[in-house]
Amino acid sequence: MPNKNWEDTKIYQALKTRQGDYAAFAFNFLNRPEVMPAIEQILNKGGTTPKDFTLHDAEHSFRVAERMWELMPEKTKSILSDYDLTLLLLSAYLHDIGMSPDYDSVQRHYLYLVEKKEGLSEDEITQFQRWVDNNERLQSLDIRKDLVKDISLSNYILSYYIRHKHNDWSGDWIKKNFSGTTWKNYGSWWDDLIKVCKSHHYGLDHLLGSGFDPRIVAPGVTVHLRYLAICLRVADVMENDPERTPEVLLTHRAVSPGSLVYWQKDSQFTLLLKEHQYSVYARPERALLHKAVEETVQWIENELKLSNELIRLKPLNYSPVGAIEGYEWVINPQILCDIQPRDNAYVFIHGAFRPNMAKILELLGGNQLYGDSIAAYRELIQNCFDAIKEKIAYAIIMEDRDVSEIPTLAKLNKIQISLEQRPDGCWLVCKDQGVGMTRGIIEQFFLVNGVSKRHEIRELERQCEERGFHLGRTGQFGIGVLSYFMLADRLIIKTKRHSNTGYDDDESVAWQFEINGTHDFGELKRLSKSPSGTTIELRLREDVVSDIVAWDEKFRDFLKKDVSKTPCALSYESFLDEDGLQLGPGWTNSPEDIKLNLLEELEEHLEDDDFDAAPLIEEIAAAMDFIVEEGEYQGLGKYRIYIPYFKLLKGNSFYYMRERIQADRHYIVEADGKGYCWIPNNNLSNVSLKGMNIESNLSMSDPDTSLSFFVEFDLEVVDEKRVSVSRRQLMMEELATELKTFFETRLLELVNSRLAEFDNPYAVLNQPVNLKIPTEFYWTYRQPENRDLLWEKIKFPMIESNQKLTTLPNLTYRGQPLQLMRILQTYDGISARWDDGLRLEYEAGFIEEDPYTPLPVVTSLANVWNSGLEMSKIKLPEEWNRVLIMRPSNKRLFLNTNHVLYASFDAKSYIDWSELTDNTLPEEPTDLDCVNYLVHLFSRKLANTSETYFKNKQESIKRALEQLKLKEFYALSGRLLVIIGVNKTVVYSDYRDKTQYLSIIKDPEYLIEKATQ
Repeated sequence: MPNKNWEDTKIYQALKTRQGDYAAFAFNFLNRPEVMPAIEQILNKGGTTPKDFTLHDAEHSFRVAERMWELMPEKTKSILSDYDLTLLLLSAYLHDIGMSPDYDSVQRHYLYLVEKKEGLSEDEITQFQRWVDNNERLQSLDIRKDLVKDISLSNYILSYYIRHKHNDWSGDWIKKNFSGTTWKNYGSWWDDLIKVCKSHHYGLDHLLGSGFDPRIVAPGVTVHLRYLAICLRVADVMENDPERTPEVLLTHRAVSPGSLVYWQKDSQFTLLLKEHQYSVYARPERALLHKAVEETVQWIENELKLSNELIRLKPLNYSPVGAIEGYEWVINPQILCDIQPRDNAYVFIHGAFRPNMAKILELLGGNQLYGDSIAAYRELIQNCFDAIKEKIAYAIIMEDRDVSEIPTLAKLNKIQISLEQRPDGCWLVCKDQGVGMTRGIIEQFFLVNGVSKRHEIRELERQCEERGFHLGRTGQFGIGVLSYFMLADRLIIKTKRHSNTGYDDDESVAWQFEINGTHDFGELKRLSKSPSGTTIELRLREDVVSDIVAWDEKFRDFLKKDVSKTPCALSYESFLDEDGLQLGPGWTNSPEDIKLNLLEELEEHLEDDDFDAAPLIEEIAAAMDFIVEEGEYQGLGKYRIYIPYFKLLKGNSFYYMRERIQADRHYIVEADGKGYCWIPNNNLSNVSLKGMNIESNLSMSDPDTSLSFFVEFDLEVVDEKRVSVSRRQLMMEELATELKTFFETRLLELVNSRLAEFDNPYAVLNQPVNLKIPTEFYWTYRQPENRDLLWEKIKFPMIESNQKLTTLPNLTYRGQPLQLMRILQTYDGISARWDDGLRLEYEAGFIEEDPYTPLPVVTSLANVWNSGLEMSKIKLPEEWNRVLIMRPSNKRLFLNTNHVLYASFDAKSYIDWSELTDNTLPEEPTDLDCVNYLVHLFSRKLANTSETYFKNKQESIKRALEQLKLKEFYALSGRLLVIIGVNKTVVYSDYRDKTQYLSIIKDPEYLIEKATQ
């Protein structure tokens, strides 16, 4: 049942159909983010579940819930209370949540076991020791004194102790997360839930106790804990779906032989229900699986028999407050079995079982599991990174050097990768000057898939933390050395452990390991001489070599795009190409790389048979520079910020413009019909995990300004409480939101730290980015003699150029020359307005050709307008005092300062009102609500203003006008006159209709005129 979640369970679907207050409460409670969504996420991504045991994830819980529903007769389903259903669903998902215990509990027990005798309470120590004493394999271990240095043993102890404690820890989880919440009329619900969840470990006597007796918890609401416990116990033991034990995951987890059979058996049999009786059909392939199937059948039968005995001793209709009806259990405890060897494959005796290791190795070493050889690339690079990081860390710790020397140490080391042509084929050779390996590391860790982190690495990590830096070892991706065989058919490893790394000198000898494929038997031998570090030599397979040029390009591309930060210099050379590749140390993206990223989209836009974009792109790249910052975020990782800007002729600008100075005049040069300027609109973010790029949920889209930027973040510390990692994806949960807020704040702070550098003749262009009030205002003026634009100081009065006015030369307004401004078209088709972010003083001007369409004339600069509200005030002639709103085509909204309602309007209150309401008139509006509502009718940029649009809102319009004691007001929308009245709203477009309501303006004060020659 893939892709099924808790909302798809039949229990939840039944609850959704219920009516009444209790059902509504239960429905809302389950949907709280901290309840079922959080529980399901923990089960899926908890990351602390012991790997030996079959999956106790959300899909397992889903199937348990479905089995519960299957077990109950229809009559009982119909009478279950809303709280019965809720407890059933929660118990299905929470009874095994202790198998994914919180990281802190696991880590405290682990550290106490392997490192130091502190961190556990006396009660926890007692329980731990008691469990150890009851384990025959561990009886000689005194956990109060002994440190467990054997990693496999410590893993065994911790895994099986988690399984032992998971029932209690499930209860602890419920108590910790829900004890502070109450249900409607049911205060002890979480305590009852713990009883049900723990019930599958209780015996008959405990289940017969009064604590499981049914009772009324609210008026008309019965909870039958004993019945719920029976359903959970039986459903849980019946949950043996093959999806719980997928074969690929089985091999990937390297499940121990003792647990292997319990993984494999689930795919060997089918459990079916017919007429209240279960039957098992199985054709096992092996005797051990046959035995495991029979054991499973016996477990199920035992639970069914216990349930029947429980019901016999305490019938389901028993209740201390009187008999209850409807709870029934009709399942036959006897299971019909048809278990036979498949095709007489074996004789069922107690024999031995050996897994097909060759097939497992073939699967792990091939593309079947990972689908792409990129896993091998990652494993190769990450092993090198880890070796270098370890070597540098040991130098700091063992030689007592200062952490500030890490960059210097990084420069002393390198990783060299080369593609070589040899007589026997093409070889990929990777040499690192890292820490190297001993024989023990090769045998026990490097060649062992799925092995845990070495204890000395854990110790080194702790020592690094004490010194104030992170080791940053990867250990997150890949399947170990087996992944190399996605690329190669032969592997040679040459290595020597670096001195001063905690090993004896006799272990720091050179070794060579060689093997031909996963089916071969490898040879390990001493080398007489070898420098410290490791060399990996991979002979590429024939299918790779068949198109070696394409492969070489793919690998080179991988290094460029997937390696974001290196602990030392990394180089790649190929016999196919003289040009090598050099990366690091540190961040691998150079300023030139970032420029290319930012220009890529513009270059694609400019592609045209008639336009050669290359010279323009080169000019932009040459003028581009960056505001840069590098830092660390909360000890979790490093970041780097690049904010692009351009060094132009008269200062810094966030826009690029081609320019020329001629006769002391400053011109903006058009790019052959493509526009006049360009601002990067790429908001790029790159997330990596310990130096390797990875997909993440960090989104830096929709910033608060027009700022363009390039942000890199390398996560060095994986806090499993805040981060979940898969092979190719990093989910940072709320950390992603924190990072977004942090970066947005830092971006603005960085820009603000350089404000003076951008207060220059380009300040009006820079203002939408840095929100800085310019001290000088420059913009473009059209020159009749050519297409270039003159860049000069803004003069008032002025008006944005439009078709009506460009045909009228030498215009004046109130006796002053009227300046015609224009939108500055960018190379990629985005319009840059000179007044973005500025608040201006407007008056209306009229031309004789169109006396009923007022044009907003800017008479002066008022102040910076940062609200984002596209609304300005304008002074209309007194003859037009009834006009409240003016909206020229494709322009912002204007409010007439002469209208009686203008005094009641407040821009800030309008913004608050629009954010806090759904932009409709409230039931009991204030005068301010009414004004805001009427203004809002025109706040949208409608293509046309129709009477139908207002008709649908007429009732609200009437209420608003009557409260404001106003019969009507006028609005101008483009060439339309709209009269909004108490009873009706009318739209006039005809010239003659307008004359009935608006006079022709003839006052010279408001006329735009042609200057006399």
